[in-house]
Amino acid sequence: MRPRVLVLAALLALAASPAFAHAILLRSQPADRTVLPVSPATVTLSFNEPVQMTSLQLIGREGTIIRADETWPLAPEVTWALPGTLANGGWLLSYSVISTDSHIVSGSIRLAVGESNAEFAELEAAGDGLTEYPRFLLLLGTVLGAGLLLANAALGARHRRTMAVLLMGSVIVAAAGSAWFIYLTASEAGGGGAALEAALRILGPGLAVVLAALIAGVASALLGQRRVAALCGAAALVGLGLSGHVAGSPPEWLSRPAHVIHAAAAALWLGSLVALLWRRRALPAVGAASVAEDGREKLSRFSRMAPWMLGVLVVAGATMAVIQSGSLQALLASRYGLYLGIKLGLVVLLLVLAAYNRWRLTRPALAGEARAETGLRRSIGAELGLFALILGATALLGTTVPPRAYVGAASACPVEGPVAVSGRDIGLDVTLTMGSSCSGANDIAVRMAWADGRPLLAREVRLRFSLPDLNVEPFDVYLDKTGEGTFAISDYDLPLPGEWRVESRILLDEFTLRRVVFRVPLEAG
Repeated sequence: MRPRVLVLAALLALAASPAFAHAILLRSQPADRTVLPVSPATVTLSFNEPVQMTSLQLIGREGTIIRADETWPLAPEVTWALPGTLANGGWLLSYSVISTDSHIVSGSIRLAVGESNAEFAELEAAGDGLTEYPRFLLLLGTVLGAGLLLANAALGARHRRTMAVLLMGSVIVAAAGSAWFIYLTASEAGGGGAALEAALRILGPGLAVVLAALIAGVASALLGQRRVAALCGAAALVGLGLSGHVAGSPPEWLSRPAHVIHAAAAALWLGSLVALLWRRRALPAVGAASVAEDGREKLSRFSRMAPWMLGVLVVAGATMAVIQSGSLQALLASRYGLYLGIKLGLVVLLLVLAAYNRWRLTRPALAGEARAETGLRRSIGAELGLFALILGATALLGTTVPPRAYVGAASACPVEGPVAVSGRDIGLDVTLTMGSSCSGANDIAVRMAWADGRPLLAREVRLRFSLPDLNVEPFDVYLDKTGEGTFAISDYDLPLPGEWRVESRILLDEFTLRRVVFRVPLEAG
């Protein structure tokens, strides 16, 4: 495989249309849980990047629904002029948008009109969508097809017709994944013509590049134009990057080439394994001597390429992981970090198996040992199984918000001042104070008193934080006693914005534990 093919792919990536991070709602006007004396004339939603609005409606407590009929352009801020006056009572502003990285972002804003004592019910976090399944098909078809095209140029092929059958199968899988991806994206974005149009506008260009490049690659391979076919495979990988959040992560001058080079190395590895396994099963019809000569030549060539592919794969993958992480604490606290850990574990198993193949099986197989050839064939099959699992983990990562998106959502917190919330548990008043209303380092204090005003003398106080909307599991933070009835901690880092669920766990003695739950919204800071 000539290096200029990958260099050209990186240049194509740099020339591709710009992408952004995962969309985040920075603020709304009115804000969540706002009580308004009179009906607002407009509502405004502000995001950290341009979004395509697909559904926007107000739902009243009595079941009244007011839907927005407007069509908004791709923009970071959406303002809806209400068609009339809202009746007094509670309202739910429900929205759904498609971000430029193809993610669906949905949510609700609670507000009340003319009710000074309004109480707001807690909202359940939106469930995960099913787009990981079409993403997996899209990844499988594209990476396998592009890999076969790259491997065809790197290893050579005598049987164009059989290779074309494998390539056409990849095209069909990629096309099925693309159609399913667009359909599910539109469905999750609210359904209807507006959602479908938005899904096509966001996903269509990248998926069109993928399918057109793969089809052109099949035609080039049939005509024996291996280098042209390899460039088509690289172009398909560029198109794949246009429909995901990795390639557009800042700094784009680094993330775009890293994404394409990483994908090209993985695709070349996968395509070479498939070509080697197929060749060893399909070539006996042309005679034993030809099998030995051809198979050993391709295996030897792949063995020489493997260290370079491994180096490129690791360096480019590590670069993207650092870019996506934002911060180590944010990564460890997120579902994205969990899926990334699973993927890395599978990659380690793949590398161990590849090393075993290279150092224990390749040389005996090249020498013609039948037992080593059988073991190598089985080991290649195991590598392909691991590749399928890695692609599945990659599809899950593609549906998950990277920590980078939240850590870098805004350069400054739009709200100033501390946050203080109060709660009660059977004669016990508890006040939780956050020194800042922004994510990041924060001074946290808990003040406890009985109903008659006497400070509560607790043995231990800890806070259990969780962020349900981002699937951040609960974790405990122990506070230090700073006075009678007061516990605190300084500069504790809460790296993600959103509505945190904070449960105070107050230990009075060995047998008595009191709990008070708070909801604390933090802006991106």
